[in-house]
This record gives sequence, C-alpha cells and structure tokens, in this order.
Amino acid sequence: MVKQSHYKKRFTQKNYTRTLLELLGWSIGRYSELYKILWENQVVEESLRLSVSGMSFMNKNNIRGYEFKLNTPLDARSQILLQRYFPSPFFYFTKTFIVYEEKEASMLILMDSDLRTYLRNLEE
Repeated sequence: MVKQSHYKKRFTQKNYTRTLLELLGWSIGRYSELYKILWENQVVEESLRLSVSGMSFMNKNNIRGYEFKLNTPLDARSQILLQRYFPSPFFYFTKTFIVYEEKEASMLILMDSDLRTYLRNLEE
C-alpha cells in the first residue's frame, strides 16, 4: 500500500511551466518547447525534478537556486520520496541538490541541510 502524504504540492510540471512562461513574458506557443527543456521525468507530472537543461535554463534566466552539498548521494528510497513529495522545482545530481524556491531552501537550512529527514517528514 502506498502511503499518502498530507503535504499538497502547489505545482505540477504543467502549471509551473505556464507560470514560468508568464514570468518570462514568453508566448504560450513556446509551452511545449519549454516543457521539454525543463523536466527530467516528463511521464510523472507531479515530479518537479529539473533536467540538466532545465537547471541551466533556470540559471541563465536568473531564477535563483539554493545549492546544498550532500555528504553522500541519496539512496533509492530518498530519491523516490524526492520525486514524489518535494513541492518545488529542484535539481539533484549525486551530492548536489539545488532548490528553486526560497521557502523550501529555508526549511532545509533550518534542518541543517538534512534532505533525507526533510523528505521523511514530507512523507508522514
């Protein structure tokens, strides 16, 4: 049985892409182009994991990212929790975690950058 989190995501890939288009002043006609660039997992719309191209796009467009260095790479369970529950766009690669929302970055800082504990708390 899959556990259901009480934590509701504010964004999905689709509505975040639309919001980003509006912020950048781009036409809605560029939606599919931007969607393909941004997301690592385009099959699961709730996953807000950015691709390498998506992370580069965010940086080039001066969308602030908050970088956290991890002592060890995330285990498989933590990676699943990250994709399932993390409520804002993020980039993860081995020992690097970048989050693109100040609220989530602040929460991680308050938890001493312990991403694993943060994810377990989201799951409960």
